[in-house]
This record gives sequence, structure tokens and C-alpha cells, in this order.
Amino acid sequence: MSLGPMRKWLLPVSLAINVFLGAAVVTHFLHHRPLHPPGPPDPVEMAEHMAESLPPADALVLRQAFAARAPTMREILLGDAAFHSRLRTVLEAPEFDAAAMRATLADADKVHVAFGEAMGAAMIDAAGKMSPEGRRKLARGGGHPPP
Repeated sequence: MSLGPMRKWLLPVSLAINVFLGAAVVTHFLHHRPLHPPGPPDPVEMAEHMAESLPPADALVLRQAFAARAPTMREILLGDAAFHSRLRTVLEAPEFDAAAMRATLADADKVHVAFGEAMGAAMIDAAGKMSPEGRRKLARGGGHPPP
């Protein structure tokens, strides 16, 4: 088999692929970003992020409310990590089982609801003890948790 007309494109295409892959590797190491997205943030880190724009006394109240519920929230997040493993198992099975997929997704919904309730309880506790100024700053978006 002769390469003929393809030969003139082989070197430029090969160079382009190598440059692309090299740039991807260099960018990865320069930015220290993982190749896959990180898991959800720790509840204490979430509170710390939200507390940054608050007056010191209100920031302390918010941190304490989240710290008190952090063990429960972490336990819930561990359930979320198990969900990904179960989902992967369902999707990688030789035969697709819609009922197993439905059950796995229903479990994930329960985990997300439980986490939302725990976070909501921490926010209610904190807001009830915060100053009006702190609540205003929190309401104006100064305290959104990280994505």
C-alpha cells in the first residue's frame, strides 16, 4: 500500500497532535488541576467561604452552626460518593437494568435532600443568631458557597 498523497499531510498532522497533547499536559501541570472534577466541598470549607464577607461576630456564628452539623453533612456526602460507585456499576453491567438505575437515582435524590436539609438547618440556626447586617450581606450574595 502506497501513502502517496497522504504523505504530505502525515508530518503536519502528527506535529499538530503532538503540540496539542503537549499543551494539554503542560497546562495541566501549570494549573495543578486534577484531570477529574473534585468532589463536593467540605461543609466547614463552605461555611468559611460564606463567612468571608460577613462581620466577624456573624462569621463566627455561621462557622459554629456549620461545624456543629459537619459530621452529619460529611456522612451524607459519603453516601453521595457511594452513589457514584453504584451508578457506575449499573451503567457498566452487560445488560442495562432500568429498575436498578431508577433505584440508584432515587437513592441519590434522598442523599441530596438530606444534605439540603442539614445545610438548611445550619443556615436557619446561624441566621437566627446573626445581626441584621450579617443577614443582609449573606442575602446579597456575599456568602454563596463555592460551586
